[in-house]
Amino acid sequence: MHLAAARSNLAAARQLHDPAIRYKLAYDAGFEAVLAHLAARGVRLRAKPGHHEAAALYAALALTAAAAVAAADDLDTLRRGRNAIFYQAADVGDDTAAWAADTANTLIDHITIELAPGNP
Repeated sequence: MHLAAARSNLAAARQLHDPAIRYKLAYDAGFEAVLAHLAARGVRLRAKPGHHEAAALYAALALTAAAAVAAADDLDTLRRGRNAIFYQAADVGDDTAAWAADTANTLIDHITIELAPGNP
């Protein structure tokens, strides 16, 4: 469920014109991918203050591939950027939105591999 939502959000992010919306959707895609990893481990985050930050921290600690760990670190940067867009109407450029989508794509790809049957 979460991986499907992650893929859907990323696909939408790549289709839209507005960089701020693309950025937010890319962040949501990365977040959903991490939720998929958590769910596969039997963990569900509660919607409380700090749960997005906790998800990024979890990903940085739980993922094994170096690229995935770097993307997890970037997810927390994306989270702060998403908050700036949401709460302060911060501007986002095309390059930043593309970087957000690339980060989400890396998380989705590595989490998909880690959750594949036969992986511990």
